[in-house]
Amino acid sequence: MLPPRASGIRPSLVPTLTGLHERTTAAFLLAVLVLVGVGATVFWGFGQVGAARDARQHSVTVRDRLTRLLIHLQDAETGQRGFLLTAHDAYLKPFETGSQQVRGDLDTLVRLTAPDSEVEKAIRALTPAIEAKLSELTATVNLERAGKRNAALAVVMTDQGRVLMDSVRQLVRVIGRAEADRYASADLAVSRTIAWVRGASSVGTLLAIGFLVGAIVILRRDSSSRVAMEAQLEEVSEEMKDLYERAPCGYHSLDAEGLIVRMNQTESRWLGYQLDEVIGKKTVFDLLAPEDRPNARARFDRLVGGEDIGTGEVRFVRKDGTRFAVLVSSSVARDARGAPWRIRATMVDQTEFRGARDMVNRLNAALQRHVAELEDVNRELERFSYTVSHDLRAPLRAITGFARLLKEEHVARLDAEGLRLLDVITVNTERMGRLIDDLLSLSRLSRAPLVRSPVDMARLVSGVVADRKAAGVDSGVAITIGNLPDAQGDPGLLKHVWERLIDNAVKYTAGVPEASVEIGSRRDNGSTVYSVRDNGIGLDMQYAEKVFEVFQRLHPQSEFEGTGVGLAVVQRVVHRHGGRVWVESAPGRGATFFFTLDAKGGA
Repeated sequence: MLPPRASGIRPSLVPTLTGLHERTTAAFLLAVLVLVGVGATVFWGFGQVGAARDARQHSVTVRDRLTRLLIHLQDAETGQRGFLLTAHDAYLKPFETGSQQVRGDLDTLVRLTAPDSEVEKAIRALTPAIEAKLSELTATVNLERAGKRNAALAVVMTDQGRVLMDSVRQLVRVIGRAEADRYASADLAVSRTIAWVRGASSVGTLLAIGFLVGAIVILRRDSSSRVAMEAQLEEVSEEMKDLYERAPCGYHSLDAEGLIVRMNQTESRWLGYQLDEVIGKKTVFDLLAPEDRPNARARFDRLVGGEDIGTGEVRFVRKDGTRFAVLVSSSVARDARGAPWRIRATMVDQTEFRGARDMVNRLNAALQRHVAELEDVNRELERFSYTVSHDLRAPLRAITGFARLLKEEHVARLDAEGLRLLDVITVNTERMGRLIDDLLSLSRLSRAPLVRSPVDMARLVSGVVADRKAAGVDSGVAITIGNLPDAQGDPGLLKHVWERLIDNAVKYTAGVPEASVEIGSRRDNGSTVYSVRDNGIGLDMQYAEKVFEVFQRLHPQSEFEGTGVGLAVVQRVVHRHGGRVWVESAPGRGATFFFTLDAKGGA
């Protein structure tokens, strides 16, 4: 920012105004324009980042090519319709030209978006959709050429052309939205990087403009008093000068050769020089680190030549020899002939940015240490689980064996109550064995590597149901399988999910007349939601979250067998796939368990 008295505006460029009122008003308006220009330059300069500019240009190019593709496709369709209506060959030229240009546009889009995974799927779908549309247009034209107008019109009347065109438009909209999001993301990244710089500059500029406007109002009201006007002008001038000199950013102005002609106190203090040591005596390149000078000179020449160089980082050398990095944003003021007259630059100390990066690096290092510690804990838990399994199985086998010996060899000494107690011991040791197996299964599923691949869900579920029927687990329950779209996931882990959900549904329909289990899916929020529905005893929804916790059971063991681990296994596997699982139910009305395999799905 520059004070009004030294704004760099030469007297020869300022119109001569008659009268104190006109001169004062013009001076204040020019000062406001300078402030607005400086503020706009700061905003504009810091908004230019090379990577963001490339991303935005790419987005504009893709969207432009999409628009041209639709226009050319519509041209081809218009030519086809004209030819069908009139049978004049003149309409074939727009049809043929449009068809050729559409294919050229499509090739260009494929090339532009080849490395872009976000729109790759849509582009792959767009190619056959356009080829189908062009084939439909060509087929009707060929039928007309062969004198088979009725056949050509019959094709048109099927409405196939409109359907194909709508599918092309839909895919174009999908790609266009993705490119628009990329454009917005690039702008947002730039804004976040320099947000605090913009904020400081905005506040200073707005305060200065507000003060100037207030001063203009006061001076216009009291223009009869020259002394009052001069006093107000002096006050505003000092305020502007103070704002320039004490700004949180460094400002300097250069001539066309890079010689320093003006510098604010903030920048001179950072550099450790007095103003009379640099102004008119040193070029800006003299103050840079030697290794940065060639690149800085090249950027300076490009800027003077009219190129937009955006914001750059450079290292200055203080008078005491120490260095510090800054962000520099520059603009060029030109005279009436267009020649560079002043190069103005704003620089911001990078110390805080570097401090933030150092903090992020320290946090990342700490996070890596915590991850390593967590891996050690997981390995220890794995060893512990296997140790517990081995240590628990040995006494269980002993208890089971001794109970069997008592029942086989000492049955004559036992009364009915003793035999019942032996059966209780046997049943509970078997249940303990199943519980150990389920806990180990839960532990293994949590640690097993997740290998994603295409999964034929219908085939997977059919196999699980067939296995259950062969083992007699279904107990006569009617199991129906609806539409199950394919998925991306780990087939082995997903098989555990279906086994546990189907077994759970069959178990809780025991004793229900006409027990049934329905397996199906639906689309929700762009995702596939799989479901297992039963008409069993159901559950109270206030306990819906507890059913997925380990050892949580809502019904006594005497009514329904189980270890309370099965649904915990389901939740663990689904969460590892990035999805969610939930239940909808009511007592006596059955239950439906839903799950998705991505974060979007779910109700």
